[in-house]
Amino acid sequence: MKGAREDGAGLRAVLLSAGRGASLERGYGKRGLVQFQYAIPWQHAKEGRSRFYVEIAKSGLASFLAVLKAFGEIPSLGMMSFPQAGIMLALDFPIKPDLTFPLLQRLGDMTLEFGGRLYSAKDAAMTPAQFQAFYPQWQRFAQFRDPKVELQLLGARHGRRMTLMSTLLRGLWMQRLPQAPKQ
Repeated sequence: MKGAREDGAGLRAVLLSAGRGASLERGYGKRGLVQFQYAIPWQHAKEGRSRFYVEIAKSGLASFLAVLKAFGEIPSLGMMSFPQAGIMLALDFPIKPDLTFPLLQRLGDMTLEFGGRLYSAKDAAMTPAQFQAFYPQWQRFAQFRDPKVELQLLGARHGRRMTLMSTLLRGLWMQRLPQAPKQ
């Protein structure tokens, strides 16, 4: 784009001119937003969704965007795949540290209670224990971890979040490495 600034101000101007940026800032504030996204099985869809809405209402937070989808019965082939048969709900919340992150913790625990899982690539508050419960194949996945790639990811926000998870994986992975002979 001609005249775009490298510091992101050009993108902000484009978003503001389109009206999207202005509405995002009005809706979520200068700190921005975090997304909560879960999938829960069909048998818990109605009760789960209702209980999530009650918990969110109690928090005093609001989401200005909600996406509700149905996932079919065809299983995902990926070892750490997010989709499962049932419903998927994605909600954006304003970042208010004293409210947002405790809410996300409660919603994550509720997701586990309903047999679901969180989408790890978009989750900013998933605990290591939740990660292990949502993705039971994480130990098998750890066998394929590449520390060089992890170091490259440290600069990215997602990489920093996932580094919390990789701390768990690192211990397992290091146990599987052949030990150098002692001299």
